[in-house]
Amino acid sequence: MQQQDEVIVMQRDINEKQPKLEELEVNTNLLMKELEEKARTEVEPMRERIRHEEKLANTDMLIAQDIQIECTNDLATALPILLSAKAALDTIKPAHINEIKVLQNPPPHVKMVLHAVCVMLDRKVEKTPKKENPK
Repeated sequence: MQQQDEVIVMQRDINEKQPKLEELEVNTNLLMKELEEKARTEVEPMRERIRHEEKLANTDMLIAQDIQIECTNDLATALPILLSAKAALDTIKPAHINEIKVLQNPPPHVKMVLHAVCVMLDRKVEKTPKKENPK
């Protein structure tokens, strides 16, 4: 008898909670529909924009990698030349400079080399005024 009473109590409890359960189910279904609509109208377009931006970023990355490789190759070519030129500059002695200073009008190639030496040594190129126009 006691079991029958418990079953009856449980049945009443279920019957009392059934409308609330049905209401929650309806609310859940409405919420799911709202979420699906939001995903369709907001999330998918954003996902497409992100995919597009990712493709652009990957393209830019590949271009940057190509530029980096090109610059690395150029640097590998130029660095030994620069080191060789710096070593050659170290062989210039003050007597060599004095020899060129006594030249009234050095040849154009000498002027060009001296200009390059000044640039490499980060020195200002000073031009001496001509005797006929001392400005």
